[in-house]
Amino acid sequence: MGCNQTKVSTATTTNNSTSPIATIPVVTTRVVNASSSQITTHDTTTVIDREQINLESHQLVWCDVGINDNENIVTIENLRKIVDYTKLFDSVQKCQQYLENQQDNSTTFLVTSGHLGESLVPKVHHLQNVLVIYLYCHNKEYYQQWASKYEKVKHIHTVLDHLLDDLKNDVQNYLKSEKNGNIISSLKQENSIDGAFEWWLNLTKLLVNIPYPENCRLKLVTTLKDYYKGKESELKILEEFEKDYKSEKAIWWYTREAFVYRLVNRAARQKDLHIMFLFGFIVQDLYHQLKQEHEKFKISHADDPIIKSYRGQIMSHREITALSDRPGPLWLRNTSFLSTSLHREVSCNFLQMSTLAEGLERVLLEIVIDTQEESQPFADISHLSEVSSEAEILFMMGTSIFIDEEGISYDEKEKLWKFNGKLGTDWYDLAIAQAQSLLEKCSDESQQTIIHVRLSWLYIQKANMNTDDTKKAENLLLALRHKKLEIQTLTNSSTSSDQYTRTASLYNQIANLNEMLFNYEEALTNYSKSLEIQCEYPVYNYADNYSIATTAIVRIYIDKKHDYTSALKYQLLKHEYILKKPIDEDYEDDDIKNGEIADSHVVLANIYREMHQKPTATATALANEIFENTGKRVSARTIQRYRRELVYRHYHQKIKKSLTSIQEETKTAFAQLHANDNIKKWLFCDEKIFTMSDVGTIAWCKPGEPRPTHVVDNIKAHAQLWGVIGWNFKAFSRYDGYMNSATYHYLLSTHVGPHTSELRRHKFYQDNISYHKSGPILTWFKNDGIQVLDAPAYSPEFNGIEYVWSWIKSNIAAQQPKTAAQLNAAIDNACNDIPQKVIQSYISHALTEIQERANE
Repeated sequence: MGCNQTKVSTATTTNNSTSPIATIPVVTTRVVNASSSQITTHDTTTVIDREQINLESHQLVWCDVGINDNENIVTIENLRKIVDYTKLFDSVQKCQQYLENQQDNSTTFLVTSGHLGESLVPKVHHLQNVLVIYLYCHNKEYYQQWASKYEKVKHIHTVLDHLLDDLKNDVQNYLKSEKNGNIISSLKQENSIDGAFEWWLNLTKLLVNIPYPENCRLKLVTTLKDYYKGKESELKILEEFEKDYKSEKAIWWYTREAFVYRLVNRAARQKDLHIMFLFGFIVQDLYHQLKQEHEKFKISHADDPIIKSYRGQIMSHREITALSDRPGPLWLRNTSFLSTSLHREVSCNFLQMSTLAEGLERVLLEIVIDTQEESQPFADISHLSEVSSEAEILFMMGTSIFIDEEGISYDEKEKLWKFNGKLGTDWYDLAIAQAQSLLEKCSDESQQTIIHVRLSWLYIQKANMNTDDTKKAENLLLALRHKKLEIQTLTNSSTSSDQYTRTASLYNQIANLNEMLFNYEEALTNYSKSLEIQCEYPVYNYADNYSIATTAIVRIYIDKKHDYTSALKYQLLKHEYILKKPIDEDYEDDDIKNGEIADSHVVLANIYREMHQKPTATATALANEIFENTGKRVSARTIQRYRRELVYRHYHQKIKKSLTSIQEETKTAFAQLHANDNIKKWLFCDEKIFTMSDVGTIAWCKPGEPRPTHVVDNIKAHAQLWGVIGWNFKAFSRYDGYMNSATYHYLLSTHVGPHTSELRRHKFYQDNISYHKSGPILTWFKNDGIQVLDAPAYSPEFNGIEYVWSWIKSNIAAQQPKTAAQLNAAIDNACNDIPQKVIQSYISHALTEIQERANE
């Protein structure tokens, strides 16, 4: 029997946006490119070597002396219709070695000849990944004698077609079991508070939040078409998926008897990053659908928030023993999607219908859920499922279940194990609970210090994840408490030589937490304590606590207190410290140190400028001063770069129109209302006219030479451009004639309309010109769930797209168009070429302008 050896690759294509109307070129971008090498719109290749990688959760292994004979080609084609991933071996040794190396991966259906099976079966029968064994022979009576000793040997076949029918039925039953309750549990128990599960949760958060290129579906489909080449049933489904998949049907596709749930869950259980990123857009869509349904589910159970969910699970006796025998409570952490039922009898019926192989047991998992508590998203997906099933609850990857010490028991009447658990909240809560439990039992102060370090870090991570300011502050206060306890236990227990360095570092960390809590006086006090320790026990090391403390103190005095005299004092202390700091022996010269000195001079110069003690501290003058002090030549451009890194910018004086007091108040009120908005949920819109006068060029000439003339077409020397930008969105279109309500409505419907499902709940910033506020326009926004902001008059600095026009203008000028056609082409090129990161920077700047106005 021959084995097809196939390498799978995909070649991506670039999508070019085209206009539905020839006279209106359009540039529309849905999202920006992700940085991952697996998710890109550029020319890359995804390779899946079938000899090394099995995307499915199961496989067929066939061991027979004549397995590779050409006459068996028809048989291998039949096998792939039943089990796509098939491995063929003609020796017991190679087959055994392969199965032993695959123990934690694919569930195996093993077929062996009677002759080789007599040697192979005793060697692999104990392997957990071997689910069932079939013997294919010509002497059934002889092999029946020894095969009866092995429970996994299901049948002895002498007719190939009968064997294939039997195999097909077993595989179908397995797939059904896998969908409802995995044969080998994906639930893993972890006693420690290490970062393995946290790492997986962070990866999940990455998958559900990063932008994906528009060709991500094509890339997945192309990869799988090559992988499943020759398997018509899968190819047909892939064709349908390529044509019909939509974000709002993610759950429908997940519940369908197809590749999605099989491959996603297998990749999640195996932590296969390559495949997870390939399916990332589906995971993202599933997450958002679950999140939406989760909110509805919570509302529907507001009056009765405590519910129970059940899952029938087949687990090995070894796994159950390991979990039930351990002391203390248990956390079950699921890395894949988890499907359960609100009806106990559904899960029990599944268990009763399941055939148990040797060493496997029936387990009924009961999960008590408090819908009022925060957790990974879950919801009743019955109405969204491809298969009509009553009260199916689907949990997001990363769901945790807490089981107390008495939560695992065996029910003699029902002949099954019961796992009675409670739905856990996020991972940080689980880790905090474990760490608190360890702290209560720990009497060793050095170990207590380690636990305080862990708890403080966990609370800081929770604070960073919270959008609610009150909860964020609560977690930061708890982190601060454990940092203070950490100093206390360190002082009592540590006698190490680095105790003072660690203590100084802790005071810096406590100060930083106080900064985050806006307790600037406390922050200054703790930074000062760190400096006192450093002055008394000077240590120049990688931590550089002195530099960290002085830098922070200067920042607080400048940014928060506007006390430049105090800032100057501490910057001079830092400057002196840098001058005295010895050069690291790993460096052959003093470039690094002189660079730090140069940085310090820049800060000092800017403080002097603010104090009006050194108004002439230009970049050139400062460069000369640095040379005099350090002997190091630094160009004025380098000084400018340093200043930019310190968030200083040079600006021309702004020319403002004189506004009335009412206009000023309206502008300030708008800024104060929206200063804390999520700017990533804003859209900015405007129109712009570009003329040939915008594209004059620079020519280099010697003194006295005539200046060249830039000749342009005077027939039609202007073009009109309309655009909308957002954090992950841009759409531009040239238009002819006058802008009015009808034209504006057409542009919105054509270029924003197709993306309204993604842009719902966004806020739309546009000026208050009459056609922007017409009835049809406001109705369009209302119907599509986009909120129109009441923008104040004379506020172009609040509109992020105004800065984009400047970028496009510069880009057009660089192309030097000389005719109207060239001008149009230059505009289209500029709109295509502007990076999304540039747009994001302009949007951030608009928010800064709003916040500065709010603070005036």
